[in-house]
Amino acid sequence: HIHESGGWIQRIHTSENLNNWDVIPLSAVYNNPTSGQYTNDFVQCIGWFVTEGTYHYSTKDGHRYAILIHQSSGRNKENCELIRKCLANLIGEPAAEHTYKNDIGFYISGKTQLYKQLNDVCPNKQLTLEFILSLNNYQLDLLLETVLRGDGDRGRKRFFQKLNETMISSQILAILCGYGTRLAIKEKNKPIEKDVHSLSCLFPHSGVESLKKGWVDYSGDIWCPETSLGTWIVKNNGATFITGNSYSLDKDAVE
Repeated sequence: HIHESGGWIQRIHTSENLNNWDVIPLSAVYNNPTSGQYTNDFVQCIGWFVTEGTYHYSTKDGHRYAILIHQSSGRNKENCELIRKCLANLIGEPAAEHTYKNDIGFYISGKTQLYKQLNDVCPNKQLTLEFILSLNNYQLDLLLETVLRGDGDRGRKRFFQKLNETMISSQILAILCGYGTRLAIKEKNKPIEKDVHSLSCLFPHSGVESLKKGWVDYSGDIWCPETSLGTWIVKNNGATFITGNSYSLDKDAVE
């Protein structure tokens, strides 16, 4: 976004011509043409499954026979009601509930079609890029809202998870929802959480004046991908932003 007399305009600009009034886009509106192949209840269930779900294993042969989605009935009553509603809609009847103190485990039997669907879509309880790209815009927002409810901070829009496929996919999910993102090691980790990371959902742009500018000596590979519009999203040191080839100044890339 370039600041000129009369206001802000969108334009591809080379870095040497940026000034402190300009801002760099970190994300953009995602024009997703799909109508969505899954129901909203199933999308929400996936969010609960990858964040709050656990497998139950047989003590005899170790095979998985059920999924439990855990939630605190004391601290998160609203979440419990959301889980009850979506599971009842998907199973056709209220899910069995296993309670221990203030914890509720919502039971999904391995004999149900829902159990099979959850494992087919998210093998080993990992959120996949394939699933995310199958969702419409409303469902993308719904999924992000749900994973933040499960393993995050909705107020600060931060998501906490080990650095696994779910975390990487969630960063792409946040970008498609219009947020800039930053992935970093969680602050003040406990010894047992040393590999837990935080994903922050940021404003969709960053001011140039906050960036450090200068020349850096570099030796190594330089990537120069080519796309139809000459732009793409880059992830560097956990942060994401939109950039492109300086020789490709096609106005269609902005539009």
